[in-house]
Amino acid sequence: MEFKKDKINFCALRNEVGVSAASLAEMLGVRERTVFRWENLGADVNCLPSASAWKLLYELKDLQNKVYTDALGRIQSIEAEQGHAPDTITLTYYRSQNDYDTYHVPHDNGDFRIANASARLCAHALRVQGYNVVYVEAKENPVYKHTAKTNKK
Repeated sequence: MEFKKDKINFCALRNEVGVSAASLAEMLGVRERTVFRWENLGADVNCLPSASAWKLLYELKDLQNKVYTDALGRIQSIEAEQGHAPDTITLTYYRSQNDYDTYHVPHDNGDFRIANASARLCAHALRVQGYNVVYVEAKENPVYKHTAKTNKK
């Protein structure tokens, strides 16, 4: 996957993968203002995103695509076992970073915005394929509930 490397495509890709300008700046060790300058169409045309910034966004996009591919693979396995598609596919949606840090399994120091962007991508792609998709709050996620029960001693 390759994007035209200009300000507008950088901004669109950053939003598509669900990373805020502040988070991206922190990940790259630059100031948030730098990220805004990279995206501002009215700013200096020579102030373009760095190669490392593009690389990071491509890596996040690849991860997002992997999440979707894995989800689709699990759904296809369920279909093969049951002989039909699941009635509803449930995806987790996080309300905050604290929500993500508390309920995401496994705990991975990820960003809730990135996880939600991946969930939205999955939901859209699955709905296009005719699946019924709903969101649940993280604390209602059956994976979390199962893991939380197994961890209690």
